[in-house]
Amino acid sequence: MRLTRLVQFIFACAAIPLVMTAQLQAAVLSYTTSSVFVVPAGVNSITAMAIGGGGAGTGTHGPGGGSGYLDVGTFAVIPGAMYSVTIGAGGLSDNVDGNDSFGGNGGTSSLGGLLTAPGGFGSATPNHPNAGPNVGDGGSGGGGAGNAGFGGAGGSSGSNGAAGETYPGGVGQGPSVWADLSLFGEVLLTAGLGGAPSTGSHQGGGGGGGILVDGFGLMGSDAVGFNQLGGQGGNGYGAGGGSSGYNSAYGLGGSGADGLVVIEYSVVPEPSSVVLLGFGAISLFAVARRRKLA
Repeated sequence: MRLTRLVQFIFACAAIPLVMTAQLQAAVLSYTTSSVFVVPAGVNSITAMAIGGGGAGTGTHGPGGGSGYLDVGTFAVIPGAMYSVTIGAGGLSDNVDGNDSFGGNGGTSSLGGLLTAPGGFGSATPNHPNAGPNVGDGGSGGGGAGNAGFGGAGGSSGSNGAAGETYPGGVGQGPSVWADLSLFGEVLLTAGLGGAPSTGSHQGGGGGGGILVDGFGLMGSDAVGFNQLGGQGGNGYGAGGGSSGYNSAYGLGGSGADGLVVIEYSVVPEPSSVVLLGFGAISLFAVARRRKLA
């Protein structure tokens, strides 16, 4: 009876370090340049996010650039597997003032075949040959503009940009994907605010808001106004650039911010050798005790 109780007590004590060594070890990787992610040993699931580069604004009274589109998910993975990480560049303004100006689209960010986040659309006035149907669209839309009127602020959290007096804001992708940022537990990912519109008689729109990591991030570039304050770029990675507007003179559009990829995972370490040795010592003690009793 005494032997049985003693062995039970030792096993209970030995289980304590086993529980301690089985605690999860969390890690967060933030990629601002293209790279390769190799799944570490002991990892069988990751939560990841990608946002494309933001679209650029224009040097006239056009909408602001849309932010990059967002893609978020949790995925089963195999240790040792390799995933290419691609970071989309922000769209560039053509540095031309006036109605001939247009802003370039942002580049696509991706994580292997798991995530694909296209860049936001750049800006142009509706009669510009590069305008197309998606001017200022993105994860969050760029703000609208006014042809002799007010402009709109860029959107945030997947919303459309605010309408200007003449031109509507860009179309955002909606809030549902942005709500999935709550899947992350070890890092705080939040939506940045959209930029404010320009001042002046013909106001350009602000850029769409991107993503902040623990409250920090890049910004879309503010537009340069020659007789007015240019539209502001959005806040965060992948944010859109602002448009300059017009006030007896045009300006220069702001460029979009580069995108981002974030990966979060947890590792369950192997039981320590101390625990294994502890169980071995218990076995030897039990055998020796039985021999003595015999």
